[in-house]
Amino acid sequence: MDRYVPVAVGVALLVGAVGGYALADVSPSDPPALDDPQVERFEQTAAGCRGTINPSGGTTVGPGGRFASFGVMETASPDANLATEITRTSPDGARVTTYRVDLSSYAREGNATGAGAEDCAGEVAYRLNLTVDYREAMRVAVYEEGEAASCGGTGCSAVMADERPRWWANGTV
Repeated sequence: MDRYVPVAVGVALLVGAVGGYALADVSPSDPPALDDPQVERFEQTAAGCRGTINPSGGTTVGPGGRFASFGVMETASPDANLATEITRTSPDGARVTTYRVDLSSYAREGNATGAGAEDCAGEVAYRLNLTVDYREAMRVAVYEEGEAASCGGTGCSAVMADERPRWWANGTV
């Protein structure tokens, strides 16, 4: 019996080493890739000279990644068009999936110089509906001409707080 003990210990060590290697080599699978955001609706609902449109707006976040934003954006003229670009700003695998929506205005085709437009600075009311994919939580921040306008989801207070007015001073030598 004593001669079998070293063999049994050797076999047990070998089985343990092979099993340990097999378990250590198994890595958790990566989560599936997120779907691209879908623009369900983007429309201009009103346009006019500044101060003529009710300045209402807001953001709502619903189940299934539904996001809606309503707002009034200042433009160079009341007949400007709006464009939108959506960018996912969080890395793959982040717990909070974040998106940035950039709205910009541009002159309508055939009216690049503003000829024929009303002689006033404009504003355009818009409605934006998105569906976005996320892991555990999401945030969608809307920027109008590069400035934060609204936000919906987790961590929006930090996004909007970052847009506080700042004062700078430069020194010379």
